[in-house]
Amino acid sequence: MEKNKTKGMRAIVAFLPHIIFILFLYSFMIVATIFLNKHNYSMAQKNQETSECIVIVNDLQAQSSKLSSIYINFAYQPTISGTNNRLKEDLLNAYFSELSDISKNPNMILERMKSHSISDTANNYLNKAAENAKRLLTIQSHSFHLINSVSYIEIPEKYFMILEKYDLTADELAYTDEEKLDAALNLVLGQDYSSLQNSISVNSKLCANEITTAASAFQNEYSQKLSFARTALWISILLVVISSIIFFIMLFNKLIFPISNFAKQINDNQKLDTKRGLYEANYLAESYNNLLIRHEEYNQMLKDVAEMDALTKLPNRYSLNEYLSKEITDNKSSCVFVLDINNLKYVNDTFGHTKGDELIKNASICIRDAFQTKEGKNCFRIGGDEFVVILDNISQLDIDKHLKIFLDKEQELNVSIAYGYSYTTNVKEYGYEKLIQEADKKMYKNKNEMYKHNDVAYIN
Repeated sequence: MEKNKTKGMRAIVAFLPHIIFILFLYSFMIVATIFLNKHNYSMAQKNQETSECIVIVNDLQAQSSKLSSIYINFAYQPTISGTNNRLKEDLLNAYFSELSDISKNPNMILERMKSHSISDTANNYLNKAAENAKRLLTIQSHSFHLINSVSYIEIPEKYFMILEKYDLTADELAYTDEEKLDAALNLVLGQDYSSLQNSISVNSKLCANEITTAASAFQNEYSQKLSFARTALWISILLVVISSIIFFIMLFNKLIFPISNFAKQINDNQKLDTKRGLYEANYLAESYNNLLIRHEEYNQMLKDVAEMDALTKLPNRYSLNEYLSKEITDNKSSCVFVLDINNLKYVNDTFGHTKGDELIKNASICIRDAFQTKEGKNCFRIGGDEFVVILDNISQLDIDKHLKIFLDKEQELNVSIAYGYSYTTNVKEYGYEKLIQEADKKMYKNKNEMYKHNDVAYIN
């Protein structure tokens, strides 16, 4: 019944659309981020590939140029003067060292480029440059064999292992040494050789430009996609922020603030407002209000249980402590009795706890009938067989009257109770604690005297 009358929108209805929308935006952001990372990676790979292709093309042009430069220097004056046509080994070593770099060999250049994706146009330019580079090497080999035929010193075999083989014609073999050297020099200084060098340079540049242009077109295409993805990502982020702000405003206004107010109202022991929040908050408030009503009903019951001894229905030790903790405001007389049932352990051990409980009840009746005032709550059971009685605003004569009633009740109910009491005309100065201590000592003195006279034997 309480649940049906609760008003307010349920939290799942209020928040679920926002949560679904935010989750959708987060999913979109994740997809957009993956898209951006993927395309950024593709662009990075493309840039790296472009750089590697440019390096390969530049290697071809650079090696051709360097080999030509070294070899032409060698061809101008290939032998050392006055040494029976001994070749200049330093220039030869430099030339063959560069020639031995396999990675820059025209054939290897083409192999290296196969692992990269370039356009057909760029590939054609590269093939032309590589073919011309090979033709340059053939001319250099031709020239070297002419020069080598003049030398009277054996050329190391390692040179011939990396040099293209070239067989001289009969006419060339018939040349004089001077003619051979002139022919060798003319080969690398001729128009054909220069044309090949120029062709290599031009085709290498055209190839590099084609590769760069293709890379730029690729980057432009991907840049547009990335720009769109970034714009969509920023829009989704903005929507997430706006939706989150709306979500948290509703959360605070309809749930957190009402609950905070509940805490204040609970601290003030007030009923909670059941109309300002969401259904769950209102339901919580109504449940608390119902609990508060039941608490008020049970509180008195719990208080009675806490302050009353269940067996004797007399106030317990807790009630005594509460009584003693109250400030004494006037100079009143007071008497405190401390009483203890005799032979309770003997009865429990001999006849059972049922008989023991019966003994305690009879003793409590004796004490209540003898000492309880009209206001009540002045007789306390503070232990298993111990009782305390407080009589305020009393005279010694009244004490004697109460004591006579008590002794008569002992006889009537067939119980034996040791007692002691202490009296003062000004309890404010004397204090209840001191009265209890003195009465307790007198009670034990009374109990010992009763044992000596054998007055504490249980009468069945």
